[in-house]
Amino acid sequence: MFKNVLQIALRRLWQHKSFSLINVLGLSLGMAAFLVLVQYLRHEWSYDQQSPHAGQIWRAYNETIADGEVLTRDANTHSALGPALKQDLPEVEDYTRLYNRNENSVTFIMPERPIKLEGAWMVDPGFLRLFPQQFLQGDAQTCLADPFQVILTQSAAQILFPGQKAMGKVLQVNGGAFEGKYTVRGIVADPPQNTHLKFNVLFSMQTRYAAGFEDNWSGYWDYNYFQLSAAADPTKVKTQLDRYSDTHLKDEGIRLNMQALKDIHQGSNLMYEIEPNVDPRSLQMLFLIALFILGIAFVNYVNLSTARAMERAKEVSLRKVIGAKRWQLIAQFLLEGFLINTAALLVALVLLHYFAPAFARLTGRDILQIPGYDGTFVALCFGTLLAGLVLAGLYPAFILSAYAPGEVLRSRWMGNAQGGNLRKALVVVQFACSVGLIISVFVVQGQLHFMQKADLGLSLDQVVSLKTPAFNWQQDSIQRNKMAVLKNEIEQIPGVSSVASSEIVPGLGISTISGTSSGMYWLKKPVAVAKSTIYTLGTDEAFFPTFDVQFLAGSFYQSMDRRHAYENLIINESAMHALGFPNPQAAVGEQIAYQGNTDGFRMTIRGVVADFHIESLKEPARPTLYQCVPSVENGYLSLKFDAAQTASLLPALNQAWKKVFPEHHLDYWFLDQQFLQQYQSEQRLAVVFSIFAALAVGIACLGLFGLAAYLVVQRRKEIGVRKVLGAGVGQIVALLSSNFLKLIFIAILIGSPVAWYVMEQWLEGFAQRIPFQWYFVPSAGALVIGVALVAVGAQSVKAALENPVDALRGE
Repeated sequence: MFKNVLQIALRRLWQHKSFSLINVLGLSLGMAAFLVLVQYLRHEWSYDQQSPHAGQIWRAYNETIADGEVLTRDANTHSALGPALKQDLPEVEDYTRLYNRNENSVTFIMPERPIKLEGAWMVDPGFLRLFPQQFLQGDAQTCLADPFQVILTQSAAQILFPGQKAMGKVLQVNGGAFEGKYTVRGIVADPPQNTHLKFNVLFSMQTRYAAGFEDNWSGYWDYNYFQLSAAADPTKVKTQLDRYSDTHLKDEGIRLNMQALKDIHQGSNLMYEIEPNVDPRSLQMLFLIALFILGIAFVNYVNLSTARAMERAKEVSLRKVIGAKRWQLIAQFLLEGFLINTAALLVALVLLHYFAPAFARLTGRDILQIPGYDGTFVALCFGTLLAGLVLAGLYPAFILSAYAPGEVLRSRWMGNAQGGNLRKALVVVQFACSVGLIISVFVVQGQLHFMQKADLGLSLDQVVSLKTPAFNWQQDSIQRNKMAVLKNEIEQIPGVSSVASSEIVPGLGISTISGTSSGMYWLKKPVAVAKSTIYTLGTDEAFFPTFDVQFLAGSFYQSMDRRHAYENLIINESAMHALGFPNPQAAVGEQIAYQGNTDGFRMTIRGVVADFHIESLKEPARPTLYQCVPSVENGYLSLKFDAAQTASLLPALNQAWKKVFPEHHLDYWFLDQQFLQQYQSEQRLAVVFSIFAALAVGIACLGLFGLAAYLVVQRRKEIGVRKVLGAGVGQIVALLSSNFLKLIFIAILIGSPVAWYVMEQWLEGFAQRIPFQWYFVPSAGALVIGVALVAVGAQSVKAALENPVDALRGE
């Protein structure tokens, strides 16, 4: 019985090869796109789930408050918080702090050359209990218990000690947050990519205390993570955080809060995040795209199957006459659907495996490794196959098996009107989704282009920046003199027009500078306290001309006395408005002070500069004070150069660096390129949207092509009669295309407002954004109509050119 049904199914599929090919191709593309996107989403959803305590781990963060309003949220908090929580709350089982003063890299002094590694942290021993690592060598219980101990990842150990055993070796760091000589006490496997706590080097937190550090509630450079007991009530911990806020942080306008570990990667979006997070709205849109594409592929199958109703009606009727039961016919059609869906899934898996490396290069996510071909993926494949069989196979099977043999065989049956209406509705749904995706592509591309080309308020062309060695400006006079020598050496390089030093440079964010939320005010208006976090940036006299920053009032001011330099400031427009000055000229010469200061410290405004963007345009310009100090500690050098000298610049820069700092690694970059890297997530999203939108339109038009082909066959005699009566090729093409065009116009009317609403929500995440342009809709509509006309027109022209004698010969 089954063998007979299988033979019939295979014979039918082979007899109609074009129908089978279109179905398999459309379904395989839809399934492949769906599986790729869902695997990518699974990677993002799996972030920070490695720890067995992941559901009980929380991170504390700071909120800056003014008049009850939250102004900023910072991911880092105070060093005293973790120990206090462990001591005061029995619900807190363990804690760890991560500290690097936002110096994410460390340079080790090695015999041959300095080696720089990214991902360096000082951590408490609790880090290895909250986030267990796979130890290859060493003891997790003791390797971070004492000062000057270090753990390396397997990759870091191979880089530092190629072909050697790293355990017990001594590593030296000169300057910065990690200064000291460390003994390697552990080697661990490299952390997975789906965690925000990636690292290469872990230093013991006891090293910090050995250098004289004491826990405090003043500066906040630590990331505090804590583990609650299984039965703990998080609201009790939040109540304790409120007590700490009232006791220690009220004068600074800071309130402590907490967030679950699993919520950090997807949309935490705090200041000073350890790594960029993903926008949950983007993930939601990608999930919708995955469903849309798979749905479009299923719709194609339903449309093409039901469009063959006339052809298969006689087959069904004859089989019923000779005794076939309806359940046998349903089984026949379901088996055909199963064969097509299975073939499509196999092709989809081949496409997935082949294109996954290209997708990894595009998104930075290797979906073959994480999550890989695991049990969930296998279940996902079977679920996709089952969905194809149920959603796309059941309806045609029940429709085609329900024909009345008497009506069909007497040639009185003219098809199912209800089925025709369903096909029209499904075509509308297909192209509404396609139009929505194309409009989304236009919006994402438009916003990306706007951010890449917008006026930043400064010039980044022909500017190279380099990271200077970290040192203590007050105590290390040798390093201070070396910095002066380096700057002089660079100024002598042909083509270099200026060299500026600063604590940060555009494109790296504001992670290395501090801000205050304790309140700042204009002395003439002591009641009007600035209701925002105000940041402070150390620069020298060359910073503003090097970056072509415009002075709106006043001029540059610098003193060789460091304290005097702190008392004389340049401010930007945002700070001017926050402090209540009506215009730039009114601010020059005025004094400002911190709220609650008791030592009479005052700062005089010497100039006002236009706002410029240190961060991407996703963030607003921050209120900033520029302290023009004689030497910048732990900062950067930026040099403006002549483009004609680019080829000789870098070798000369490397030579000057080695002459002054041979024990340190030279790290440099072109600022215009570095700034654009802040938009990598948007660039990737734009490319992904474009690819999958094109795929959705292609699958929809593939189905439209097949549907048009079968409808042309059904109307073959009508077309022959019209040609005999004098209808031209253009009239025939217009007749066959008009019905499809009406459906596409309806799809445009439905898909456009939905796309507008969704993309407006997405654009709200940008401080500076484009408006939703009116021409996005007609452009998307014209594109879809054009592609659809090619698909339908090819069949229409073919039918119009056919000899009517061939069509009417049987009449």
